[in-house]
Amino acid sequence: MQKSTPYSELKASIATLEKEQAQKQLVLKEQFIVTYESLNPFILIKNSIQSITGSPELRSQIIAIAIPLVAGLFSKKASARTRRASLLAEAGILILDSLNRYMANNPELFQTAGRYIADFFRKKAPGETTEDQ
Repeated sequence: MQKSTPYSELKASIATLEKEQAQKQLVLKEQFIVTYESLNPFILIKNSIQSITGSPELRSQIIAIAIPLVAGLFSKKASARTRRASLLAEAGILILDSLNRYMANNPELFQTAGRYIADFFRKKAPGETTEDQ
């Protein structure tokens, strides 16, 4: 049997502390790698896009906002070509106004069209049906 001396006890406690330090260092290194990867700008953008496309409510709201904006942009571009003649310019303004009023009074038509477009471009999971959920 060995005698317990202060030197051997100190040596044993140093060895246990070094083991604990090595374990904590590995955990810290793993946490640093995970944090570094999560702060990568590409991954941040990718995760943001996935969260947007994953939420059906948010997706339908974005589509409901985007379709009138795109329709207004196209109608503005179409009417901008006819601004050479003042009569045609006024007609373009009237068309834009009536289109905006129609979109304001019938948003469900544009939401339905937006859902159809989103469903068309959405990736389907294996075994997924085309039924509304």
